[in-house]
Amino acid sequence: MKNPFRKVTGLSQILVNTFIITAISTLLLTTALLYTTMRISVTRLEATIKETLVSNADILASSDSVRQALLDKRCDDSLINFLDSIVITSDTIDIITIADTDSKRIYHIRHNLIGESFVGDDQYASLKGKAYLSYGTGTEGAQQRAFHPVYDSSKNIIGFVMVSTRMSQVSELKNNLLMQYRWLFIAALATSILIPELIYKMLSSILLGNRPERLVYLYQTQLGLLNTLEEGILSIGKNGDIKLANNAAEHILSTSKEDLEHLNISDFLTLEDGRSILDIQKSTKNLASSRPNVLMHIIPLFEGKKQTGLTLILIDKTEAQRQAEQLTGSMHMISALRANRHDFMNKLQVIYGLIQMGTPDKAAAYINEVSEIQHNVEDPILHQIRNVNLAALILGKLQNMLETDIEMNISPESDIPRHSAFLSSRELVTIVGNLLENAIEAINMKQGNNTRTIDLQITEAEEYLMISVSDTGTGIDEGDLEKVYSYGYSTKADSGRGNGLYLIREIVTRHNGNIDVESEPGEGTTFTLFFNEIRAGFKKEFQDYIPENGIKVE
Repeated sequence: MKNPFRKVTGLSQILVNTFIITAISTLLLTTALLYTTMRISVTRLEATIKETLVSNADILASSDSVRQALLDKRCDDSLINFLDSIVITSDTIDIITIADTDSKRIYHIRHNLIGESFVGDDQYASLKGKAYLSYGTGTEGAQQRAFHPVYDSSKNIIGFVMVSTRMSQVSELKNNLLMQYRWLFIAALATSILIPELIYKMLSSILLGNRPERLVYLYQTQLGLLNTLEEGILSIGKNGDIKLANNAAEHILSTSKEDLEHLNISDFLTLEDGRSILDIQKSTKNLASSRPNVLMHIIPLFEGKKQTGLTLILIDKTEAQRQAEQLTGSMHMISALRANRHDFMNKLQVIYGLIQMGTPDKAAAYINEVSEIQHNVEDPILHQIRNVNLAALILGKLQNMLETDIEMNISPESDIPRHSAFLSSRELVTIVGNLLENAIEAINMKQGNNTRTIDLQITEAEEYLMISVSDTGTGIDEGDLEKVYSYGYSTKADSGRGNGLYLIREIVTRHNGNIDVESEPGEGTTFTLFFNEIRAGFKKEFQDYIPENGIKVE
């Protein structure tokens, strides 16, 4: 057996010292309890023996058969058999004697002593009418005796009854009782010695063989690493109790770790369909929580086929959304610049080809034609859409549409300043870019589409901003109207698609705007967005664009 009191340091030493104190305390307490219980049991045994002797002497002295035997100076066979059976069947009665007033026995368990005189000289008080207990020595050795006088019908003493147990029998009964307590003491001693070893093995199993100080080191190190993460980490028990939370989870859920670890996860997070997160049975699942600023990654934990808990990775949706919008806006701008570069290179190649062919007049005519297109199409866009990023985006999309024979009509009512009071340039690019991209794809998906038109209106007044995009594409089925805003939903088979309208709705929700969609399958779709709340920090951002000379450049 391993020695539990091995030399260790730190927490291990504290545990070992605790084990030693526990073992000694248990041994002392058990010894005291056993000793007290043993003394009580011995006392009760002695009292039981005395009570048995006295009660049997009293019963026999009151018996008519015994009284008649004393009057007849002899016991009949039935009485002898009865008295013999009492001695034979009793654990505490060894001797029964019935004697007359001359102390002459008329019954003794040893039948050969019947007729002889009583031995012990402690019977005389009973012949004077006293019932009592005594210790005496008779033919059977040292005994504890109970005497009781026997009366006739006239209340005259006609003899006595003596019921006794040998002292050797009493000692044997006590020894048997003490032996039982000895075994209990040995068992308690063994238990006290084994307790430290058993506790040590149990703790070793629980701690996976690590010494306590090693486990504390690992815990502090891993918790430190968890607290450096930007993602929130929650460890959830099988009943939904929060077992562990890092600093990021505290920040994302706006609740202290101390409070988190006394709460249930259902107090904070539920699935979009209202189910408890403990209902998750897949190995991993990305879902939005009921808290609008939290994205969850849920990892169920299993032992065999039984789910034992969850690990939740929480992401601040606000920051993720900002980065996604920035990336989406950047991608739209890159697409627009690529389209403009492609169109510019095509025009240069045409001009270069005409010059090489020796037809400079045709080259000049082509340049005039491009200039006219610039004047009639692009200049109105730049005049109406004064936000540079948004104008560049629309021009890039316009080039894409021209290449796929799609006509874009910009409403003459469109008018947006250089800096919108309702949305940032990045948000404008994200919304308009995604709406135009969806419109282009919807038109290209429609078979035999003769009318390939997109209508765009972006109007900002002092009280509101309105964005409207209409297309003559495939349209949206009524049953899909709500689904189109879900993260990752797409009617197209391409992976990684279907996030545009989700991002748009997030921007609308953040600015307390309104989004409306009208669609007829096979005819087309119109998205209309309204904003009427001035965005936070607009005045500061506007001032940042005022040159040092104080003159605002439109």
